[in-house]
Amino acid sequence: MSEALSKFDQVVANAPQYIKDFKAKTGKKVVGFLDTLAPAELVHAAGAHPMRMFPFSKEPVTVGDTYLQSFLCSYVRSTWDQALKGMYDYVDGVVIPTSCEVVRFLYQTWRRVNPCNWVVSVVIPFKKEDYVVNEFFIKELERLKAGLEKNLGTSITDDSLKKSLEVFNRNRDLMKKVYEMRKSESPPITGTEAFKMVFASMICDKDEHSSLVEKLIEEVRDRKAMPDAKVRLMLVGGCVSDPAVIEMIEDTGAIVVIDDLTVGTQYFWENADLFKPPMEALARRYLSLRHPANTSGEDRAKFIADMVKEYRVDGVVYVFTKYCESHRFDYPILETRLKEEKGISTTLIEVEHIVDLAPLRTRVEAFVESLK
Repeated sequence: MSEALSKFDQVVANAPQYIKDFKAKTGKKVVGFLDTLAPAELVHAAGAHPMRMFPFSKEPVTVGDTYLQSFLCSYVRSTWDQALKGMYDYVDGVVIPTSCEVVRFLYQTWRRVNPCNWVVSVVIPFKKEDYVVNEFFIKELERLKAGLEKNLGTSITDDSLKKSLEVFNRNRDLMKKVYEMRKSESPPITGTEAFKMVFASMICDKDEHSSLVEKLIEEVRDRKAMPDAKVRLMLVGGCVSDPAVIEMIEDTGAIVVIDDLTVGTQYFWENADLFKPPMEALARRYLSLRHPANTSGEDRAKFIADMVKEYRVDGVVYVFTKYCESHRFDYPILETRLKEEKGISTTLIEVEHIVDLAPLRTRVEAFVESLK
């Protein structure tokens, strides 16, 4: 295995230890964020370290169901449960965006119980017109900026924000280069490896991660990852946080060449426009993300259809977290556009934080066999 892939493996396998070691080495405060809609560049510009909060432990939800209904998605319930159990003791504060309805209303509970020192929210609008950017969203980001400055005891300048936008843009550009390599007839990197790369980018220091991605590009340039895989798949869905799901899919003899996942293209595909004022660039960048909370099903369907063509996809696997209403609401539109209008074969699997992969493997195997 390449040095970069080995490091990504280590981060995915033990993200909390990576954060604790990084915090001890740098002295930086750590700010967790729920969902990809949280503008992590503001945290970085404040001199703190942003990290995506995942339910890193595989233990079942126990304490969390005291506060939340058991029919909510397991990503939110498990993350909340582990926060209550003190498993994020290395996190100094949390940013919660108004993404899906569950995360939106979790903020009130989180603020009341406050298991991670402090919490701030940010409202992400659905509309993307100029007046929304100028009259609302920039002001909302200024409110978030003030909250971060107060809780972190620092100031965020235009210069520091511009520098953070440059750092994040570089990291996103490098990950897109890796995704470009997956267009080839025999992709040099598997879907599982690409997933771990993106997962690690949400945990690692951005400059360190960018250096690792540069190294990865050189290490795998002439490598043929899965020459026997005859079926090219695209994954579409929400918060898949376990690489074992991707690995299970690829073990059926397919290869995942592209995705529309929060731990994937939804996180890094769009850049900030550095020719605009930093706060406006940040606002427009986060309004451009393809998340069900701020993007229509039609727009997501167009992106998916374009990627199916560009990456020569044979079939699409929808991977939904059980009880995730946001993605379920989009599903009829996506299914109609792909299956009925584009003639693309699809299948659907549901996952949870703790899931038995064996029945899902049977379904994926049958799907892959039908595409051969």
